[in-house]
Amino acid sequence: MSSPLTSLDSLPIKAISVEMAAYPQTAGIQELSSAMLDFGFALVVDDDGKVAGAMTSLKSLNSAEVAIQLPETLPHAGTVSHARHLFEANPRLNWIPLLDETGCYIGLCASRAEWIKLLESQVTLPRIGGLSTPLGVYLSTGVYTAGAGWPGLLATGILFGLLIFFANLAVQLALFYLPLPQQLGLVTYGTLVFTILLLLIRLSPLSGLHAAEHQTIVVMEKGLPLTADNVKAQSKEHHRCGTNLMVFFFGIELAYWIAISFEPWPLGIAMALVCLVVFFKGWLKIGIVLQRIFTTKPPTPAQIENAIAAGEQLIRRYANKPHAPAGIWQRLWHSGFVVIGIGFYLTLQLLQQIAELLVAQM
Repeated sequence: MSSPLTSLDSLPIKAISVEMAAYPQTAGIQELSSAMLDFGFALVVDDDGKVAGAMTSLKSLNSAEVAIQLPETLPHAGTVSHARHLFEANPRLNWIPLLDETGCYIGLCASRAEWIKLLESQVTLPRIGGLSTPLGVYLSTGVYTAGAGWPGLLATGILFGLLIFFANLAVQLALFYLPLPQQLGLVTYGTLVFTILLLLIRLSPLSGLHAAEHQTIVVMEKGLPLTADNVKAQSKEHHRCGTNLMVFFFGIELAYWIAISFEPWPLGIAMALVCLVVFFKGWLKIGIVLQRIFTTKPPTPAQIENAIAAGEQLIRRYANKPHAPAGIWQRLWHSGFVVIGIGFYLTLQLLQQIAELLVAQM
């Protein structure tokens, strides 16, 4: 049985093509800018109707000379497979002009968006998980992964190790230099570290990628075309976000701190139980609020483009062999948390060793 990916390859290339006007070589910046704003692409042809070049960047509009590079082209009698190979080889390629037998433009361009839309119509994606990493968005169905890969996951673990280390260091320095009680309770100390960690995440590019990851997953699970406009239209908060899980575990840890910090012990236990009840009833709502304020922010166009590229890659890999089985260990590994945990643990251990050496030298 052929996969949806290979079964679509034999379709005529016109199945993923749309009409697009071309401009003469004498066209001015104003005409080309209109096409660029609509399509992100402006095609220029010579007097014989042959492709003279294409503009693919709005930056070119600022130059006095609209010199344009030659685009990839394909014959109009080709198949979807010809366009697929070009789209996969160049993630920034969105349009491919189609030519007749004489090499003249026929008024149609193969569209990456139409290709992905056709591919999505043939597959039903399972639940998608995702992570934002310093190297870009990481997506997984549990069987297939796409985007940043294990280097990005390892970098995430290293980054979070650094962030937590410096959040702890910031609290320690505040206790040393500011007129604060020198012996903070565990509850206050832990809450301060957690708050600083959230602030550091908000200030980092990771929060923008985090939002783009959420928005892209929503688009894919709704079955919408994977376009920048559709991605931007989605909420940047997600109910399956790792922030919610972080709140859940922080609630358990906070209850433990309360239980061992308050005397007499029945009071500590009672307060810890109250804390658990509050967190268990509202941890999802708290997580959404923290996402909105701290762990996500409006993504940049480049971050949206990165998330879309990961989404397209995941769709292609899933479509090549949908419904492939996966064991629990494969799903656990592809979740990314094992690699993140390794990077996190090794980073904290290394930083601890460095800190001990520095203290010993003092």
